[in-house]
Amino acid sequence: MPENVTIVGGGLAGLTLGIGLLRRGVPVTVWEAGSYPRHRVCGEFISGNGQNSLARLGLLDGLQTAGACSAMDADLEMHFVPSGYVGLCKLASGEVNICGLFRSKATVPDLSQRWRDWLGGPVASVLHSRLAVAHFEVDSFCSVAGLCLRPQCAIQRNECCIGDALTMIPPVTGNGMSMAFESAELAIEPLAKFSRGELTWAEATQETASRCDMRFTARLRWAAWLQRALFQPCARSVLMFLTARSDWLWREIFERTR
Repeated sequence: MPENVTIVGGGLAGLTLGIGLLRRGVPVTVWEAGSYPRHRVCGEFISGNGQNSLARLGLLDGLQTAGACSAMDADLEMHFVPSGYVGLCKLASGEVNICGLFRSKATVPDLSQRWRDWLGGPVASVLHSRLAVAHFEVDSFCSVAGLCLRPQCAIQRNECCIGDALTMIPPVTGNGMSMAFESAELAIEPLAKFSRGELTWAEATQETASRCDMRFTARLRWAAWLQRALFQPCARSVLMFLTARSDWLWREIFERTR
């Protein structure tokens, strides 16, 4: 009888792992503190590697049938503001998802009242003009604080972690959702072996960590460098200048962060 695997967290990575294990005949229990559906601080972009993982797991067709676009048919914009950046992603329903990442040295106690100012950008900016006549769904607003975007090595952790529980990649790369799906796929085989008694829990944890580090280490290093550059005004100006004039550099950064 296969050993039951308990997954703590029913986000993208946890649910994908659960489905993958169930299809391997592994009994699964998922513990989730929230309820569905729920608003999330994220975009809607899944890069090529993430789509490949979903395809191998037999989940991509279902997402496309539900309305997901298989190509960049939706509009996607990134706007830089003095304290961070804001992303706009057009949804199939005609709505636009707005996500922002901001850095502040002090707490922002009035964020719940002034969030439009943070997301709206400086007066006379392109972002401000985009959102000047926008109607915001107030009930959909949510935020999180204290994000750690420092790359984490899976092999240094005692737990078996995937997705955001393992490490977060800077949102500017548009690769967070993809890494959730990829890390879940990487964990399926080791955990299935544990369930069948072919690996101890420590061995399954170590194999999962080794797979994740091999896949993500270089990607996370490049993403951390990009994040630091974008939060330094001079470095950001130089980077924007060069990428606007060099298709090779733009594509290189894109590939390195995926």
